[in-house]
Amino acid sequence: MINLNLTKAKGKSILNLKGKLTVENAAEIKDLLLKATQANVHLELKLEDIADVDLTFLQLLSSVHKHLSERKGEITLSGAVPEALKQAVQEYGYCSESEDICFLLNTKSN
Repeated sequence: MINLNLTKAKGKSILNLKGKLTVENAAEIKDLLLKATQANVHLELKLEDIADVDLTFLQLLSSVHKHLSERKGEITLSGAVPEALKQAVQEYGYCSESEDICFLLNTKSN
């Protein structure tokens, strides 16, 4: 199960994600990420009660990060980095010189 919520505020989109950030929910997540980044170049992610993260979600984040960087935007993470995200980043090797997803792990908690 997944719970997605997109709001917009003063030049940024705020995307609240809860549940399983996995391949079975990838289409819904992708659609919401597209809506969020079409409206603004700054995306704030709120990842609460994350049950699972897989490679598909990391690929989506990496793609959005690249897209926003090209438009002089950014993704920030609000709150603590969920353990499921940390584990997935390490398991799938997304924290290397060739990947830019490490920016999420280095984000300070708000």
